[in-house]
Amino acid sequence: HQASRERDQLDAILENVSDPILVTDEESNIILLNREADRLFVVDPVDEGESRRAVQANDTKFTTLISDFMLQTDQRRVVRMNITDPSDNRAFPAEVVSRKIMDARGEASAIVSLVHDLTQAAENERLASELQQLNDQLEDRIRRATTELEEHNRHLEWQSFELEKAYRPKSEFLEGMSHELRTPI
Repeated sequence: HQASRERDQLDAILENVSDPILVTDEESNIILLNREADRLFVVDPVDEGESRRAVQANDTKFTTLISDFMLQTDQRRVVRMNITDPSDNRAFPAEVVSRKIMDARGEASAIVSLVHDLTQAAENERLASELQQLNDQLEDRIRRATTELEEHNRHLEWQSFELEKAYRPKSEFLEGMSHELRTPI
C-alpha cells in the first residue's frame, strides 16, 4: 500500500513538470517517463517519417549517455547534448541532469534524468556576445573620436599660439604709433 501511494505521488510529480523526466533501470532501459519525455524519446509505432528518426536518434544519444554514466562512480552527472524535437525536426541544446538511485547494497538500481531545454539560455548567450561586440565597437569608436579630438585640440592650440605670435608685432607697432601720435613731437 505504501509503495502504491509513493508511486502515485511520483506519477503526479512527473506529470506536473514541464521538463522531460526519464527514469532508467541499471541496463539503461527507460522504465518511467513523463509526457514531455515520451514525446522526445518514445517512437510512435504508426509514424514512419522524419519524426521517427529524430526520436530514435534522441533515444540512442540518451541511452549512450546513461550507459556511460552507469559505469562511472559519480552519483550525479550534468551533460550538455543536442536533442531533436520530433514535431518540427529542430535540434536544440539541452542539459541532462542525471542522478543515481542506490539500492540497499549501495548499487545503482535506477537513474533519474531531467532534460532541460537550453534554447533560451543559448539565445541569451548569443545576444550577450553580440552586445559585447557592439560595446567593444562603440568603445573603439569613442577611443578613435577622442584621439581625433585631442589631435584637433592640439592643432587649434598651435594655431592660437601662431596667431598670437603673428599679432604681437602688429600690436606693438600700433601701440608705438598710438603713443607717438598722442605724444607731441
